[in-house]
Amino acid sequence: MPVEVLELTGAPGDVVLIHLHVFHARSPDTGSAPRLMLAREIRGVTPPHP
Repeated sequence: MPVEVLELTGAPGDVVLIHLHVFHARSPDTGSAPRLMLAREIRGVTPPHP
């Protein structure tokens, strides 16, 4: 299976939404504030039948 490695960068305050099963690794933290990751499952809502 071919694998492609991409580095995702962003500006301070950016939010990134990815699937929880995506393999990920951290890069060196060069800032003075800690970086946080929130893992949350978001499910779609099926509207009720009339």
